[in-house]
Amino acid sequence: MNLAGESSFHLALLLAVSMLTAAVAGKLIGSFFHSRGFTTNGIFQEGGVTILSLLLAFLYSASLSRTALRHEMLKDECRSLSGVSATVHFLETSEAAKVRDSIRDYVDSKISLGELELKSPQFVERLSEVRTRLRALIDVSKEAAQKKPELTQALVDGINGVIGSHTARMVSLAESRSIRGILVVPLSAVLLMLFIGFQAGMQKGLQLFHVTLFTLLVSGVFWSAIDEGQAGNWFTNGNASLLIQMRDGLWK
Repeated sequence: MNLAGESSFHLALLLAVSMLTAAVAGKLIGSFFHSRGFTTNGIFQEGGVTILSLLLAFLYSASLSRTALRHEMLKDECRSLSGVSATVHFLETSEAAKVRDSIRDYVDSKISLGELELKSPQFVERLSEVRTRLRALIDVSKEAAQKKPELTQALVDGINGVIGSHTARMVSLAESRSIRGILVVPLSAVLLMLFIGFQAGMQKGLQLFHVTLFTLLVSGVFWSAIDEGQAGNWFTNGNASLLIQMRDGLWK
């Protein structure tokens, strides 16, 4: 199962409800055993909180790393597009304007793509448009190179950079993140809350305020981590301004 495109808020809400439900169920179980003379201590609870904290930290760190990687791919593509524009600036033919217009069309299609939901039919249609405009950019760059062969290598390098960055981001979008790895955190949180509730049932009762606060904290971090690592809007990654600045700063 792939979490890409899933609502991070709904996942966090489901986790919060599951944790509270587990706490109440654990309390009922603990009360049952306590009434029959069983005893326990809190050493496992403390260890569980520590392990869960480490898992949350790892998940959030991994999400930030994915975000940084996508941002670097975006910057690489912007640099390559700017390089192509700067190269054709030395052309004294109409092909230079065609290349710059083609770059603007390509960037505009990517900016609009980032505004759509990942699983929507419009996204698939717009993605096809992005590919079409990329092919158009390659074609007009070939024409420009034929007009001035000494610029061929520079244009080839620039276009290869654009294609490489685009392909890398396509792979980032297409890769399926296994839900098994993501589920380690929520399953650990639910089991921990079950034990906390059990511990409370065995001793002085469940402290609702502390349980709710802990649940909100864990769910909030989980929400933030999942949202940060989402593949949605991966073309712009919340940085449409970077594409816009690059487009508006193209060589005239």
